[in-house]
Amino acid sequence: MRSLREALLGFGRAKTMSFFAIVSTGFSLLALGMFALALLNLNTLIRYFESKVEIVVYIRDNADTGRVGMAVEDLGRVEGVDRVNFVSKEEALEHFRRDLGADSDLLQDLESNPVPASLNITMKPGYRDTLHVQAVAARAAELSFVEEVDYGREWLRRMDIFKHVVSVVGVISGALLSLVALVLISSAIKIAVFSRSREIFIMKIVGATNGYIRRAFLIEGVLKGTLGGALAAGGIFAITELFNRKLIPITGFTDRYYLYTVAAGALLGLLGSWISLGRYLRRI
Repeated sequence: MRSLREALLGFGRAKTMSFFAIVSTGFSLLALGMFALALLNLNTLIRYFESKVEIVVYIRDNADTGRVGMAVEDLGRVEGVDRVNFVSKEEALEHFRRDLGADSDLLQDLESNPVPASLNITMKPGYRDTLHVQAVAARAAELSFVEEVDYGREWLRRMDIFKHVVSVVGVISGALLSLVALVLISSAIKIAVFSRSREIFIMKIVGATNGYIRRAFLIEGVLKGTLGGALAAGGIFAITELFNRKLIPITGFTDRYYLYTVAAGALLGLLGSWISLGRYLRRI
């Protein structure tokens, strides 16, 4: 309790430095949170595009309906396949008419239906990458009544590259931003420690141990980090609400993330105080 009291008094003795430490923590975590928010929405966009991945298996007009039905059941049992829908020639032509919209009148004078029947295969989440889609497409292409298989190979390959780039950039940038946050917070607390060097020196003269001095400053660092984390959490929430209400809808964080932000601020405050104070105490 004495250490806690000393930590609280430290706010009053060095108001400017305390404010600087809190703002530095808040800014660092806010920058990290905004980057995480951007990654979250990029991943949401990727998942949306992945949900559009579909394998279209075009069937010859003379295909035996019994064999097609067996193929639907066999392909439906393949690992990663969500469902297999049979689209008849009539249904395919109707879909084509709807896609043409106002130009659908161009199909009125057709003497026969030129649109082939097809099997539309959708994959389960986690199986919509090039490797799994190609495996299913290759299996479908082996069927004797299949005319062609289309699954947007080049588009899917680019999507896989984009996912990989986002993952790598996310990990590297997150690590760098975390390091920058720790350095900023540590520097802010270091300035606060040096601004109170006379106070620490007097505490040493009157017999205070390094452990006692360290406890008070560590508690103070945790308190500053917690306030900085709360500041960052409030900023992230406000920016998310601004986008959703005034600009464009985006995917926001869960409530648990904001608690993690506050906890991260407390942890960074603790580490920053430990690093800065440890170096100073070794010098006196």
